[in-house]
Amino acid sequence: MKRARIVFWLGVVGLALWTTLLEPLLLLDRSYTLQLQQPFPELRVAVLTDLHLGAPQQRLRYLDRIVDQTRALDPDMVLMAGDYFYEYLLATRYPPSVLTAPLRRLRPRYGVYAVLGNHDYNMQPKQIRQALEAAGVVVLENESAFVAGPGKSGIWVVGLADLVTAGAEPQRAFAGVPPDAPVLVLSHTPDVFPLLDKYRFALGVAGHLHGGQINIPEYGPPYLPSQYDRRFFDRHVREGLRDYFIAPGTGMSVLPMRFNAPPEISLLLLRG
Repeated sequence: MKRARIVFWLGVVGLALWTTLLEPLLLLDRSYTLQLQQPFPELRVAVLTDLHLGAPQQRLRYLDRIVDQTRALDPDMVLMAGDYFYEYLLATRYPPSVLTAPLRRLRPRYGVYAVLGNHDYNMQPKQIRQALEAAGVVVLENESAFVAGPGKSGIWVVGLADLVTAGAEPQRAFAGVPPDAPVLVLSHTPDVFPLLDKYRFALGVAGHLHGGQINIPEYGPPYLPSQYDRRFFDRHVREGLRDYFIAPGTGMSVLPMRFNAPPEISLLLLRG
C-alpha cells in the first residue's frame, strides 16, 4: 500500500513537471501538405499564433526561439493569427513594443500578415498593431492585401477582426477582392468560418483553440473555446470546396500548462 502511494505521488509530480516545465517549451515545427480544392499556387506558409508571451515559462527569449525556428523553415509567407501576450497566472507584463525587433527578423519573400486576437483587443490593440507594423508586418482588421508574386496572378490575403471582441465584417474585408482570385482568409478564431458561405476562398487559417492545450488520452480536450465544440478541433478541416487549418500555436491561455498538445510552428505546403 505504501509503495502504491509513493508511485501515485511520483506520477502526480512527474505529470506536473511535464505539463508546466517541459511540454510548454518543446516548440515543435511540423509540416502539412494541403491539396486545396480550388486553384492556388504552390506556397510555403508558416503559421504562428497564440504566442501569449509573458507566461512563466515563455518570456522574451522564447519569441527569439520562435523567430529562429521559423526562419529555418524558409517559408514564402508568414501568417500570424493573434493573441500575442499572456495575462493570467504569474504573468510578466511586457509593453507591445517588445514584438518589433524579433519579428523584424522574419523577412519571408512574400511578407508577414497578421490579425489581432481576443486578448489583444482586450489589452492594447492600438499599441499591438503599431508594434507589429513597426516590424514590417501587414495587419489586417477587416481588410485585404494583394500579394504579388505567388503564381501567375498573385494571391489575396483577407484578414478578419476578432469575431467576439471586435466584430468581424466579412463584407468590408472582402471588398475589392476579385471574385475569381486565389484567396487566403486569416482569422483568430475559426468560429467565423461558417459565416463566410457567400464568399469564395481556398483556405481559411485560424488559431485560438491551442490544439486543445490539455488533451486527455482517448478523450481529448475537456474544454474548447468554440461555439462549435470539436468541429474545428482537427488541424486540417475540409468542408465542401474549402479547406481550413487551425494551428495549435506556441503559447498558453488561462492555465500556464500544456498536456498532449505541444507548442507548434505549423508549416503549410499548399498545392492548388
